[in-house]
Amino acid sequence: MNLFISDSKLKRVLSTVLLFLLALLLSDRLLFFLISTTESALFADRAFKNEFKKYMKDMPTSTLILGTSRTYEGIHPRYFLEILGENAYKEAQFGKGPKYNYYFYQFYRKQVGIPDIVIYGVDYFTFNMDSRNRWLSRFNYRSKADYFMPGMLLLKYKKKINEFIDSLIEGLKTVLEKKSGPSTRRDFRQIQNYLGINPKKNTVISGKPKHFKRFLYQKSPGIEGEYFISLLELLNRDNVTVLLVMLPDHYGTNSSNIYKRVFIRDIRDLAGRFSNVKVYNYNSMQKFPLKRTEYFLNGGYGLTNSHLSRKGAHLFNRILLDDIRHHYDRRRSKATEAKHGDRQNPQKKIY
Repeated sequence: MNLFISDSKLKRVLSTVLLFLLALLLSDRLLFFLISTTESALFADRAFKNEFKKYMKDMPTSTLILGTSRTYEGIHPRYFLEILGENAYKEAQFGKGPKYNYYFYQFYRKQVGIPDIVIYGVDYFTFNMDSRNRWLSRFNYRSKADYFMPGMLLLKYKKKINEFIDSLIEGLKTVLEKKSGPSTRRDFRQIQNYLGINPKKNTVISGKPKHFKRFLYQKSPGIEGEYFISLLELLNRDNVTVLLVMLPDHYGTNSSNIYKRVFIRDIRDLAGRFSNVKVYNYNSMQKFPLKRTEYFLNGGYGLTNSHLSRKGAHLFNRILLDDIRHHYDRRRSKATEAKHGDRQNPQKKIY
């Protein structure tokens, strides 16, 4: 039996393997390029800027609210107006992570101006999430992949591709079902008036099982933490009061997020770098009744995430606004002092 391979045959085998790998790599890059290009074209929101400017033109706001779906369900501008007499604009939804919030604030300050107060809902998974491209496309943002990096881009960006496919299916369903009504991508009015929804039965795992999943904590900077820090730096330069709010999680969710204390410590340490940043933690039994299942839409043991129900948000907003009222009182006092100073010194100009 001949165990040796001739040089010519070995070259042919190696050439075939190399050509196959090259074809696989090129196909991977081409498919990824087509997917990313299609995504940018489909989700490009060219009307966003003009519609946003039109909506905000006659609605001066003192407060900008940023965050994920937990903030969307938990903090509501309507209560700011009813309780504090302040107009707040909320830009919070599923898939809006630190990168999105960083770009949105830059957009907001150009179109509307610098707010007095920014409320940012921080989550246990803040440093472990990435912003969805369907939202980033508002700013003509395009995900930049290094086409020369080793490996398969389709595998590396699998999560992003799955999100694109899910969004595409969602959009097709809307077209096929001929749903009418305002677009969820630019429905500013509905988001500002939203007060939450009621929970369905048995959606919160309140009974403590013998075994349940625990979740690790991704420390900063994680995936998008650098954008979070950059946003805080920009807000500090703009002299904006920043309130980092830890919304309530169900007691079982808190038990599942086993490094919650590390997360709280990291957020406090980060806030300590800036004189304008304060932390408000409501993820404790002393601050909020975390075991009351009717106050939550989901969550519980073995789940890393929970959202406040309409009833829970009603209580939470009253607690929150009572705690932060002094920031607005201080702001009003400064405004009154400045106004009186201008009357005494009519020549003075404020730049």
